[in-house]
Amino acid sequence: MQVSLSNGNRIQRISPMTDNIRASSTAELDAMRKIFECMPQIGWIAQADGTIQFYNREFYEYTGLSQGQGVGWDWRPLVHPDHIDEVMKQWTYAIQTATKLEMEFLLRNKYGEYRWFLTRATPVHNDSGEHTAWIGINTDIHEQKMAAEIIGERQHTLEMLAEAVPNIVWTAEPDGTASYFNNRWYEYTGQDPQQACGYGWSQKLHPDDLERTKIVWMDACTRCVPYIIEYRFLCQDGEYRWFLARALPVRNSKGQVVKWFGTCTDIHDAKTAETILESRVKRRTGQLEAANERLSALAEQLARSNRDLQEFAYVASHDLQEPLRTVISFCELLQKKVGDQLDDDSHKYLDVIISSTERMRQLVRDLLAYARVSKDEAPTEAVELETVLQQATRNLQSLIEETGATISVMTGPLPTVIGDRTQLIQLLQNLISNSIKFKRPDARPIVEISARPSTQPDGNFWEITVSDNGIGINMEYADKIFVIFQRLHGPQQYSGTGIGLAICKRVVERHGGKIEVSSDIDKGSTFVFTLRQVS
Repeated sequence: MQVSLSNGNRIQRISPMTDNIRASSTAELDAMRKIFECMPQIGWIAQADGTIQFYNREFYEYTGLSQGQGVGWDWRPLVHPDHIDEVMKQWTYAIQTATKLEMEFLLRNKYGEYRWFLTRATPVHNDSGEHTAWIGINTDIHEQKMAAEIIGERQHTLEMLAEAVPNIVWTAEPDGTASYFNNRWYEYTGQDPQQACGYGWSQKLHPDDLERTKIVWMDACTRCVPYIIEYRFLCQDGEYRWFLARALPVRNSKGQVVKWFGTCTDIHDAKTAETILESRVKRRTGQLEAANERLSALAEQLARSNRDLQEFAYVASHDLQEPLRTVISFCELLQKKVGDQLDDDSHKYLDVIISSTERMRQLVRDLLAYARVSKDEAPTEAVELETVLQQATRNLQSLIEETGATISVMTGPLPTVIGDRTQLIQLLQNLISNSIKFKRPDARPIVEISARPSTQPDGNFWEITVSDNGIGINMEYADKIFVIFQRLHGPQQYSGTGIGLAICKRVVERHGGKIEVSSDIDKGSTFVFTLRQVS
Protein backbone atom coordinates (compact mmCIF):
# COMPACT_ATOMS: atom_id res chain seq x y z
CA MET A 1 0.00 0.00 0.00
CA GLN A 2 1.29 3.52 -0.82
CA VAL A 3 -0.02 6.86 0.48
CA SER A 4 0.84 10.07 -1.47
CA LEU A 5 1.67 13.18 0.57
CA SER A 6 1.04 16.83 -0.43
CA ASN A 7 4.77 17.43 -0.90
CA GLY A 8 5.07 14.52 -3.35
CA ASN A 9 6.81 12.13 -0.97
CA ARG A 10 5.50 8.53 -0.60
CA ILE A 11 5.21 6.27 2.40
CA GLN A 12 5.37 2.63 1.34
CA ARG A 13 3.70 -0.31 3.09
CA ILE A 14 2.43 1.37 6.27
CA SER A 15 0.18 -1.56 7.33
CA PRO A 16 1.55 -3.26 10.44
CA MET A 17 0.62 -6.55 8.80
CA THR A 18 3.25 -6.00 6.08
CA ASP A 19 7.01 -6.08 6.21
CA ASN A 20 9.09 -3.32 7.88
CA ILE A 21 8.08 0.22 6.91
CA ARG A 22 10.62 2.58 5.39
CA ALA A 23 10.31 6.32 6.11
CA SER A 24 13.09 8.68 5.04
CA SER A 25 12.00 11.86 6.76
CA THR A 26 10.14 13.37 9.68
CA ALA A 27 7.54 14.61 7.23
CA GLU A 28 6.65 11.04 6.39
CA LEU A 29 6.09 10.18 10.06
CA ASP A 30 3.92 13.28 10.39
CA ALA A 31 1.87 11.96 7.49
CA MET A 32 1.42 8.70 9.42
CA ARG A 33 0.11 10.67 12.39
CA LYS A 34 -2.55 12.21 10.18
CA ILE A 35 -3.55 8.80 8.89
CA PHE A 36 -3.79 7.44 12.46
CA GLU A 37 -6.18 10.24 13.40
CA CYS A 38 -8.62 8.85 10.82
CA MET A 39 -8.50 5.30 12.14
CA PRO A 40 -11.07 3.73 14.59
CA GLN A 41 -8.25 1.84 16.33
CA ILE A 42 -5.67 3.16 18.75
CA GLY A 43 -2.61 4.21 16.74
CA TRP A 44 0.80 5.18 18.09
CA ILE A 45 4.38 5.97 17.07
CA ALA A 46 7.47 5.22 19.17
CA GLN A 47 11.17 5.81 18.92
CA ALA A 48 13.49 2.96 18.04
CA ASP A 49 14.09 2.33 21.78
CA GLY A 50 10.32 1.90 22.39
CA THR A 51 9.64 5.33 23.88
CA ILE A 52 6.12 6.37 22.83
CA GLN A 53 6.05 9.77 21.10
CA PHE A 54 2.53 9.92 19.72
CA TYR A 55 -1.02 8.59 20.29
CA ASN A 56 -3.99 9.31 18.08
CA ARG A 57 -7.31 10.71 19.31
CA GLU A 58 -8.80 7.19 19.78
CA PHE A 59 -6.22 6.47 22.51
CA TYR A 60 -7.25 9.49 24.60
CA GLU A 61 -10.94 8.85 23.96
CA TYR A 62 -10.56 5.28 25.21
CA THR A 63 -8.28 5.89 28.22
CA GLY A 64 -9.68 9.25 29.32
CA LEU A 65 -6.15 10.66 29.59
CA SER A 66 -5.31 14.21 28.62
CA GLN A 67 -3.38 15.04 25.51
CA GLY A 68 0.31 14.24 26.04
CA GLN A 69 -0.31 11.77 28.88
CA GLY A 70 0.69 8.13 28.46
CA VAL A 71 3.69 8.89 26.26
CA GLY A 72 7.16 7.60 26.99
CA TRP A 73 6.58 4.60 29.21
CA ASP A 74 3.62 5.96 31.13
CA TRP A 75 1.25 3.60 29.26
CA ARG A 76 2.29 0.66 31.42
CA PRO A 77 -0.22 1.30 34.29
CA LEU A 78 -3.01 0.92 31.71
CA VAL A 79 -2.06 -2.74 31.10
CA HIS A 80 -3.72 -5.33 33.33
CA PRO A 81 -1.38 -6.30 36.21
CA ASP A 82 -1.57 -9.97 35.22
CA HIS A 83 -0.35 -9.13 31.71
CA ILE A 84 2.24 -6.39 32.19
CA ASP A 85 5.22 -8.72 32.72
CA GLU A 86 4.53 -10.68 29.52
CA VAL A 87 3.88 -7.45 27.58
CA MET A 88 7.19 -5.97 28.70
CA LYS A 89 9.03 -9.18 27.97
CA GLN A 90 7.76 -9.40 24.40
CA TRP A 91 8.03 -5.63 23.76
CA THR A 92 11.64 -5.65 25.01
CA TYR A 93 12.50 -8.59 22.76
CA ALA A 94 10.94 -6.84 19.74
CA ILE A 95 12.95 -3.67 20.44
CA GLN A 96 16.18 -5.60 20.81
CA THR A 97 15.68 -7.59 17.61
CA ALA A 98 13.80 -4.93 15.60
CA THR A 99 11.17 -7.53 14.72
CA LYS A 100 7.40 -7.19 14.51
CA LEU A 101 5.33 -7.56 17.67
CA GLU A 102 1.88 -9.17 17.85
CA MET A 103 0.15 -10.02 21.10
CA GLU A 104 -3.17 -9.81 23.00
CA PHE A 105 -3.63 -8.25 26.45
CA LEU A 106 -6.13 -6.35 28.61
CA LEU A 107 -6.08 -2.57 28.52
CA ARG A 108 -7.92 -0.33 31.01
CA ASN A 109 -10.44 2.23 29.73
CA LYS A 110 -11.58 5.52 31.26
CA TYR A 111 -14.25 3.71 33.30
CA GLY A 112 -11.70 1.48 34.98
CA GLU A 113 -12.79 -1.55 32.93
CA TYR A 114 -10.32 -3.80 31.12
CA ARG A 115 -10.93 -4.81 27.52
CA TRP A 116 -9.02 -7.15 25.24
CA PHE A 117 -6.84 -5.59 22.52
CA LEU A 118 -4.80 -7.07 19.71
CA THR A 119 -1.56 -5.07 19.50
CA ARG A 120 0.59 -5.11 16.40
CA ALA A 121 3.83 -3.05 16.08
CA THR A 122 6.16 -2.77 13.08
CA PRO A 123 9.66 -1.32 13.03
CA VAL A 124 10.31 1.64 10.65
CA HIS A 125 13.61 1.87 8.76
CA ASN A 126 15.14 4.74 6.76
CA ASP A 127 16.53 4.42 3.27
CA SER A 128 19.83 3.28 4.75
CA GLY A 129 18.10 0.42 6.51
CA GLU A 130 18.59 1.96 9.93
CA HIS A 131 15.83 1.24 12.49
CA THR A 132 14.46 4.68 13.33
CA ALA A 133 10.96 4.24 14.80
CA TRP A 134 7.93 2.03 15.58
CA ILE A 135 4.38 2.34 14.44
CA GLY A 136 1.66 0.37 16.19
CA ILE A 137 -2.07 -0.26 16.17
CA ASN A 138 -4.19 -1.58 19.08
CA THR A 139 -7.48 -3.13 17.90
CA ASP A 140 -10.36 -3.72 20.35
CA ILE A 141 -11.18 -7.44 20.12
CA HIS A 142 -13.05 -7.71 23.41
CA GLU A 143 -16.40 -8.87 21.95
CA GLN A 144 -14.69 -11.42 19.72
CA LYS A 145 -12.58 -12.61 22.64
CA MET A 146 -15.61 -12.96 24.94
CA ALA A 147 -17.58 -14.75 22.23
CA ALA A 148 -14.66 -17.09 21.64
CA GLU A 149 -14.42 -17.78 25.36
CA ILE A 150 -18.15 -18.52 25.58
CA ILE A 151 -17.91 -20.79 22.58
CA GLY A 152 -14.85 -22.43 24.07
CA GLU A 153 -16.60 -22.92 27.40
CA ARG A 154 -19.65 -24.37 25.69
CA GLN A 155 -17.49 -26.61 23.57
CA HIS A 156 -15.65 -27.76 26.67
CA THR A 157 -18.93 -28.34 28.50
CA LEU A 158 -20.29 -30.36 25.59
CA GLU A 159 -17.10 -32.41 25.42
CA MET A 160 -17.23 -33.04 29.18
CA LEU A 161 -20.89 -34.02 28.92
CA ALA A 162 -20.17 -36.27 25.96
CA GLU A 163 -17.46 -38.03 27.96
CA ALA A 164 -19.67 -38.33 31.05
CA VAL A 165 -22.61 -40.11 29.41
CA PRO A 166 -22.51 -43.88 28.93
CA ASN A 167 -23.64 -43.54 25.30
CA ILE A 168 -21.47 -43.18 22.23
CA VAL A 169 -21.61 -39.51 21.18
CA TRP A 170 -20.53 -38.32 17.73
CA THR A 171 -20.71 -35.41 15.33
CA ALA A 172 -20.60 -35.29 11.54
CA GLU A 173 -20.22 -32.68 8.83
CA PRO A 174 -23.20 -31.65 6.66
CA ASP A 175 -22.15 -34.18 4.00
CA GLY A 176 -22.28 -37.00 6.57
CA THR A 177 -18.58 -37.55 7.23
CA ALA A 178 -17.90 -38.20 10.91
CA SER A 179 -15.74 -35.58 12.65
CA TYR A 180 -15.81 -36.55 16.34
CA PHE A 181 -16.42 -39.55 18.62
CA ASN A 182 -16.28 -39.57 22.39
CA ASN A 183 -14.18 -42.15 24.22
CA ARG A 184 -17.08 -44.62 24.46
CA TRP A 185 -16.67 -45.35 20.76
CA TYR A 186 -12.99 -46.12 21.09
CA GLU A 187 -13.62 -48.24 24.20
CA TYR A 188 -16.24 -50.28 22.34
CA THR A 189 -14.55 -50.70 18.99
CA GLY A 190 -10.83 -50.31 19.65
CA GLN A 191 -10.49 -47.83 16.76
CA ASP A 192 -8.44 -44.65 17.07
CA PRO A 193 -9.68 -41.21 15.89
CA GLN A 194 -7.86 -41.46 12.58
CA GLN A 195 -9.52 -44.81 11.84
CA ALA A 196 -13.03 -43.77 12.93
CA CYS A 197 -13.49 -40.35 11.35
CA GLY A 198 -14.81 -39.86 7.85
CA TYR A 199 -16.51 -43.16 7.05
CA GLY A 200 -14.01 -45.37 8.86
CA TRP A 201 -16.64 -46.12 11.53
CA SER A 202 -18.64 -48.14 8.97
CA GLN A 203 -15.91 -50.80 8.99
CA LYS A 204 -17.25 -51.88 12.40
CA LEU A 205 -20.80 -52.44 11.12
CA HIS A 206 -22.19 -55.95 10.81
CA PRO A 207 -22.03 -56.95 7.11
CA ASP A 208 -25.80 -57.56 7.10
CA ASP A 209 -26.42 -54.00 8.35
CA LEU A 210 -23.86 -52.11 6.24
CA GLU A 211 -25.84 -51.37 3.08
CA ARG A 212 -29.07 -50.60 4.95
CA THR A 213 -27.27 -48.18 7.29
CA LYS A 214 -25.57 -46.31 4.44
CA ILE A 215 -28.88 -45.88 2.60
CA VAL A 216 -30.68 -44.54 5.66
CA TRP A 217 -27.79 -42.22 6.63
CA MET A 218 -27.38 -40.78 3.14
CA ASP A 219 -31.14 -40.26 2.87
CA ALA A 220 -31.13 -38.32 6.18
CA CYS A 221 -28.18 -36.18 5.06
CA THR A 222 -29.76 -35.49 1.67
CA ARG A 223 -33.18 -34.55 3.02
CA CYS A 224 -31.84 -32.99 6.27
CA VAL A 225 -34.23 -35.02 8.42
CA PRO A 226 -33.63 -36.78 11.76
CA TYR A 227 -31.76 -40.08 11.53
CA ILE A 228 -32.74 -43.18 13.49
CA ILE A 229 -31.74 -46.80 12.95
CA GLU A 230 -30.82 -49.99 14.78
CA TYR A 231 -27.66 -51.85 13.76
CA ARG A 232 -24.84 -53.99 15.13
CA PHE A 233 -21.26 -52.92 15.84
CA LEU A 234 -18.29 -55.21 16.27
CA CYS A 235 -16.79 -54.69 19.73
CA GLN A 236 -13.23 -55.29 20.85
CA ASP A 237 -14.14 -58.67 22.33
CA GLY A 238 -15.25 -59.90 18.90
CA GLU A 239 -18.97 -59.75 19.71
CA TYR A 240 -21.52 -57.85 17.64
CA ARG A 241 -23.83 -55.78 19.83
CA TRP A 242 -27.05 -54.00 18.91
CA PHE A 243 -27.14 -50.19 19.07
CA LEU A 244 -29.85 -47.61 18.55
CA ALA A 245 -28.42 -44.67 16.58
CA ARG A 246 -30.09 -41.26 16.52
CA ALA A 247 -28.90 -37.98 14.97
CA LEU A 248 -30.34 -34.51 14.49
CA PRO A 249 -29.18 -31.80 12.05
CA VAL A 250 -27.82 -28.59 13.64
CA ARG A 251 -28.83 -25.53 11.61
CA ASN A 252 -27.54 -21.95 11.46
CA SER A 253 -29.69 -18.80 11.46
CA LYS A 254 -30.36 -19.28 7.75
CA GLY A 255 -31.68 -22.80 8.30
CA GLN A 256 -28.63 -24.42 6.70
CA VAL A 257 -27.28 -27.63 8.23
CA VAL A 258 -23.82 -26.96 9.65
CA LYS A 259 -23.33 -30.16 11.65
CA TRP A 260 -24.93 -33.41 12.74
CA PHE A 261 -25.13 -34.38 16.41
CA GLY A 262 -25.73 -38.04 17.16
CA THR A 263 -25.68 -40.80 19.77
CA CYS A 264 -25.47 -44.58 19.77
CA THR A 265 -27.14 -46.39 22.67
CA ASP A 266 -26.33 -49.99 23.52
CA ILE A 267 -29.66 -51.90 23.33
CA HIS A 268 -28.15 -55.35 22.97
CA ASP A 269 -29.47 -56.75 26.26
CA ALA A 270 -32.93 -55.32 25.63
CA LYS A 271 -32.87 -56.59 22.04
CA THR A 272 -31.80 -60.04 23.17
CA ALA A 273 -34.47 -60.06 25.87
CA GLU A 274 -37.01 -58.93 23.28
CA THR A 275 -36.02 -61.76 20.96
CA ILE A 276 -36.28 -64.28 23.80
CA LEU A 277 -39.61 -62.79 24.85
CA GLU A 278 -40.93 -62.90 21.29
CA SER A 279 -39.91 -66.55 21.07
CA ARG A 280 -41.60 -67.32 24.37
CA VAL A 281 -44.70 -65.36 23.39
CA LYS A 282 -44.85 -67.19 20.07
CA ARG A 283 -44.48 -70.54 21.81
CA ARG A 284 -46.98 -69.55 24.49
CA THR A 285 -49.38 -68.27 21.85
CA GLY A 286 -49.23 -71.62 20.13
CA GLN A 287 -49.92 -73.34 23.41
CA LEU A 288 -52.82 -70.99 24.16
CA GLU A 289 -54.27 -71.48 20.70
CA ALA A 290 -54.12 -75.23 21.18
CA ALA A 291 -55.65 -74.87 24.65
CA ASN A 292 -58.35 -72.58 23.26
CA GLU A 293 -59.20 -75.16 20.63
CA ARG A 294 -59.54 -77.77 23.37
CA LEU A 295 -61.57 -75.38 25.50
CA SER A 296 -63.79 -74.54 22.54
CA ALA A 297 -64.43 -78.22 22.01
CA LEU A 298 -65.13 -78.71 25.72
CA ALA A 299 -67.35 -75.61 25.77
CA GLU A 300 -69.34 -76.99 22.87
CA GLN A 301 -69.65 -80.30 24.62
CA LEU A 302 -70.72 -78.53 27.82
CA ALA A 303 -73.21 -76.36 25.95
CA ARG A 304 -74.62 -79.44 24.25
CA SER A 305 -74.80 -81.24 27.59
CA ASN A 306 -76.51 -78.20 29.16
CA ARG A 307 -79.02 -78.07 26.33
CA ASP A 308 -79.66 -81.77 26.69
CA LEU A 309 -79.95 -81.43 30.47
CA GLN A 310 -82.30 -78.46 30.20
CA GLU A 311 -84.40 -80.29 27.65
CA PHE A 312 -84.46 -83.37 29.85
CA ALA A 313 -85.43 -81.32 32.93
CA TYR A 314 -88.15 -79.55 30.98
CA VAL A 315 -89.58 -82.74 29.48
CA ALA A 316 -89.17 -84.78 32.67
CA SER A 317 -90.78 -82.11 34.81
CA HIS A 318 -93.65 -81.81 32.40
CA ASP A 319 -94.19 -85.58 32.00
CA LEU A 320 -93.88 -86.30 35.73
CA GLN A 321 -96.89 -84.16 36.56
CA GLU A 322 -99.38 -86.51 34.91
CA PRO A 323 -98.69 -89.61 37.08
CA LEU A 324 -98.64 -87.39 40.17
CA ARG A 325 -102.03 -85.97 39.31
CA THR A 326 -103.25 -89.56 38.82
CA VAL A 327 -101.94 -90.58 42.27
CA ILE A 328 -103.65 -87.64 43.95
CA SER A 329 -106.91 -88.19 42.06
CA PHE A 330 -107.12 -91.89 42.93
CA CYS A 331 -106.27 -91.22 46.59
CA GLU A 332 -109.10 -88.72 46.75
CA LEU A 333 -111.48 -91.18 45.05
CA LEU A 334 -110.41 -93.88 47.48
CA GLN A 335 -111.19 -91.55 50.42
CA LYS A 336 -114.65 -90.84 49.04
CA LYS A 337 -115.46 -94.47 48.20
CA VAL A 338 -114.23 -96.32 51.25
CA GLY A 339 -113.46 -93.48 53.60
CA ASP A 340 -116.10 -94.52 56.13
CA GLN A 341 -114.67 -98.03 56.18
CA LEU A 342 -111.11 -96.95 57.02
CA ASP A 343 -109.73 -96.61 60.48
CA ASP A 344 -107.87 -93.57 61.72
CA ASP A 345 -104.46 -94.91 60.77
CA SER A 346 -105.57 -95.58 57.18
CA HIS A 347 -106.92 -92.02 56.87
CA LYS A 348 -103.63 -90.78 58.22
CA TYR A 349 -101.70 -92.83 55.67
CA LEU A 350 -103.81 -91.49 52.80
CA ASP A 351 -103.30 -87.92 54.00
CA VAL A 352 -99.54 -88.47 54.06
CA ILE A 353 -99.64 -89.93 50.53
CA ILE A 354 -101.68 -86.98 49.20
CA SER A 355 -99.53 -84.40 51.05
CA SER A 356 -96.26 -85.94 49.83
CA THR A 357 -97.57 -86.24 46.30
CA GLU A 358 -98.64 -82.58 46.35
CA ARG A 359 -95.14 -81.60 47.50
CA MET A 360 -93.69 -83.70 44.74
CA ARG A 361 -96.04 -82.09 42.26
CA GLN A 362 -95.01 -78.61 43.45
CA LEU A 363 -91.36 -79.61 43.20
CA VAL A 364 -91.92 -80.74 39.63
CA ARG A 365 -93.63 -77.43 38.83
CA ASP A 366 -90.70 -75.50 40.33
CA LEU A 367 -88.20 -77.60 38.41
CA LEU A 368 -90.14 -76.91 35.26
CA ALA A 369 -90.05 -73.15 35.98
CA TYR A 370 -86.32 -73.32 36.74
CA ALA A 371 -85.63 -75.21 33.51
CA ARG A 372 -87.74 -72.75 31.52
CA VAL A 373 -85.70 -69.78 32.84
CA SER A 374 -82.48 -71.42 31.66
CA LYS A 375 -83.95 -72.37 28.31
CA ASP A 376 -85.44 -69.07 27.12
CA GLU A 377 -83.49 -66.43 25.20
CA ALA A 378 -82.34 -63.17 26.82
CA PRO A 379 -85.16 -60.58 27.15
CA THR A 380 -85.24 -57.42 25.00
CA GLU A 381 -88.71 -55.85 25.46
CA ALA A 382 -89.75 -52.95 27.70
CA VAL A 383 -91.80 -54.05 30.71
CA GLU A 384 -93.64 -51.83 33.21
CA LEU A 385 -92.80 -53.09 36.70
CA GLU A 386 -95.95 -51.47 38.03
CA THR A 387 -98.16 -53.84 36.00
CA VAL A 388 -95.84 -56.74 36.86
CA LEU A 389 -96.35 -56.05 40.56
CA GLN A 390 -100.10 -55.83 40.11
CA GLN A 391 -100.20 -59.25 38.44
CA ALA A 392 -97.93 -60.80 41.07
CA THR A 393 -100.16 -59.56 43.91
CA ARG A 394 -103.28 -60.85 42.11
CA ASN A 395 -101.64 -64.28 41.88
CA LEU A 396 -101.01 -64.14 45.64
CA GLN A 397 -104.37 -62.67 46.55
CA SER A 398 -105.52 -65.65 48.62
CA LEU A 399 -102.27 -65.79 50.60
CA ILE A 400 -102.36 -62.00 51.17
CA GLU A 401 -105.93 -62.08 52.46
CA GLU A 402 -105.27 -65.15 54.62
CA THR A 403 -102.31 -63.55 56.41
CA GLY A 404 -103.49 -59.94 56.34
CA ALA A 405 -100.30 -58.89 54.57
CA THR A 406 -99.85 -55.40 53.15
CA ILE A 407 -97.85 -54.71 49.97
CA SER A 408 -96.66 -51.10 49.53
CA VAL A 409 -94.63 -49.23 46.92
CA MET A 410 -92.55 -46.64 48.78
CA THR A 411 -91.19 -44.56 45.89
CA GLY A 412 -94.16 -43.91 43.63
CA PRO A 413 -94.81 -45.81 40.38
CA LEU A 414 -92.19 -48.43 39.62
CA PRO A 415 -90.02 -47.86 36.50
CA THR A 416 -90.05 -49.50 33.09
CA VAL A 417 -87.20 -51.97 32.49
CA ILE A 418 -85.89 -54.31 29.82
CA GLY A 419 -87.12 -57.80 30.63
CA ASP A 420 -89.33 -60.84 30.21
CA ARG A 421 -92.75 -59.99 31.62
CA THR A 422 -93.60 -63.56 32.69
CA GLN A 423 -90.30 -64.11 34.44
CA LEU A 424 -90.41 -60.71 36.18
CA ILE A 425 -93.89 -61.59 37.51
CA GLN A 426 -92.42 -64.86 38.79
CA LEU A 427 -89.48 -62.93 40.35
CA LEU A 428 -91.65 -60.49 42.34
CA GLN A 429 -94.20 -63.18 43.17
CA ASN A 430 -91.50 -65.46 44.66
CA LEU A 431 -89.94 -62.63 46.70
CA ILE A 432 -93.30 -61.39 48.04
CA SER A 433 -94.54 -64.91 48.85
CA ASN A 434 -91.27 -65.61 50.69
CA SER A 435 -91.72 -62.42 52.72
CA ILE A 436 -95.25 -63.49 53.65
CA LYS A 437 -94.40 -67.14 54.27
CA PHE A 438 -91.50 -66.38 56.64
CA LYS A 439 -93.50 -63.98 58.80
CA ARG A 440 -93.15 -63.56 62.53
CA PRO A 441 -95.97 -65.20 64.54
CA ASP A 442 -96.67 -61.99 66.40
CA ALA A 443 -96.85 -59.58 63.42
CA ARG A 444 -98.79 -59.12 60.23
CA PRO A 445 -96.54 -59.34 57.14
CA ILE A 446 -95.49 -55.97 55.73
CA VAL A 447 -93.73 -55.91 52.36
CA GLU A 448 -92.27 -52.64 51.05
CA ILE A 449 -91.03 -52.21 47.47
CA SER A 450 -88.94 -49.30 46.19
CA ALA A 451 -86.84 -48.37 43.16
CA ARG A 452 -83.97 -45.99 42.47
CA PRO A 453 -81.26 -45.56 39.80
CA SER A 454 -78.31 -47.85 40.49
CA THR A 455 -75.05 -46.38 41.80
CA GLN A 456 -72.88 -49.10 40.23
CA PRO A 457 -70.29 -48.02 37.57
CA ASP A 458 -72.61 -49.06 34.73
CA GLY A 459 -75.38 -46.60 35.54
CA ASN A 460 -77.95 -48.00 33.09
CA PHE A 461 -79.71 -50.06 35.77
CA TRP A 462 -82.57 -49.68 38.22
CA GLU A 463 -82.08 -50.95 41.74
CA ILE A 464 -85.26 -52.64 43.06
CA THR A 465 -85.65 -53.32 46.80
CA VAL A 466 -88.11 -55.76 48.43
CA SER A 467 -88.11 -55.49 52.26
CA ASP A 468 -90.16 -57.32 54.89
CA ASN A 469 -90.60 -57.53 58.66
CA GLY A 470 -90.29 -61.32 58.84
CA ILE A 471 -88.14 -63.70 60.84
CA GLY A 472 -84.93 -62.66 59.06
CA ILE A 473 -81.97 -64.75 57.88
CA ASN A 474 -78.73 -65.67 59.58
CA MET A 475 -76.26 -63.88 57.24
CA GLU A 476 -73.83 -66.74 57.73
CA TYR A 477 -76.05 -68.67 55.31
CA ALA A 478 -76.86 -65.75 52.96
CA ASP A 479 -75.09 -67.32 49.96
CA LYS A 480 -76.82 -70.68 50.40
CA ILE A 481 -80.40 -69.41 50.10
CA PHE A 482 -79.93 -68.80 46.35
CA VAL A 483 -78.70 -72.38 45.73
CA ILE A 484 -81.30 -74.80 44.38
CA PHE A 485 -82.82 -77.18 47.00
CA GLN A 486 -81.03 -75.34 49.85
CA ARG A 487 -83.41 -74.77 52.79
CA LEU A 488 -82.73 -73.16 56.15
CA HIS A 489 -85.94 -74.59 57.69
CA GLY A 490 -87.60 -77.99 57.51
CA PRO A 491 -90.83 -78.57 55.51
CA GLN A 492 -92.71 -79.09 58.78
CA GLN A 493 -91.94 -75.47 59.77
CA TYR A 494 -92.33 -73.74 56.41
CA SER A 495 -93.63 -75.14 53.14
CA GLY A 496 -91.65 -74.95 49.91
CA THR A 497 -89.19 -76.81 47.72
CA GLY A 498 -86.05 -74.69 48.10
CA ILE A 499 -86.17 -73.62 44.47
CA GLY A 500 -87.95 -70.21 44.66
CA LEU A 501 -84.92 -68.05 45.46
CA ALA A 502 -82.76 -70.05 43.04
CA ILE A 503 -85.29 -69.13 40.33
CA CYS A 504 -85.11 -65.47 41.44
CA LYS A 505 -81.33 -65.50 41.10
CA ARG A 506 -81.51 -67.18 37.71
CA VAL A 507 -84.08 -64.65 36.44
CA VAL A 508 -82.08 -61.62 37.62
CA GLU A 509 -78.80 -62.90 36.18
CA ARG A 510 -80.50 -63.76 32.88
CA HIS A 511 -81.61 -60.10 32.76
CA GLY A 512 -77.98 -58.95 33.20
CA GLY A 513 -78.37 -57.91 36.84
CA LYS A 514 -77.46 -59.23 40.26
CA ILE A 515 -79.36 -59.96 43.47
CA GLU A 516 -78.21 -59.65 47.10
CA VAL A 517 -79.76 -59.96 50.54
CA SER A 518 -79.23 -58.27 53.90
CA SER A 519 -81.06 -59.32 57.04
CA ASP A 520 -81.37 -59.18 60.84
CA ILE A 521 -82.84 -62.05 62.85
CA ASP A 522 -86.41 -61.23 63.98
CA LYS A 523 -86.30 -57.86 62.21
CA GLY A 524 -86.75 -58.79 58.57
CA SER A 525 -84.90 -59.18 55.29
CA THR A 526 -84.17 -56.91 52.33
CA PHE A 527 -83.60 -58.29 48.83
CA VAL A 528 -81.99 -55.90 46.33
CA PHE A 529 -81.75 -56.72 42.62
CA THR A 530 -80.90 -54.72 39.49
CA LEU A 531 -82.65 -54.60 36.12
CA ARG A 532 -81.54 -52.77 32.98
CA GLN A 533 -83.11 -49.40 32.21
CA VAL A 534 -84.89 -48.66 28.95
CA SER A 535 -82.53 -46.58 26.75
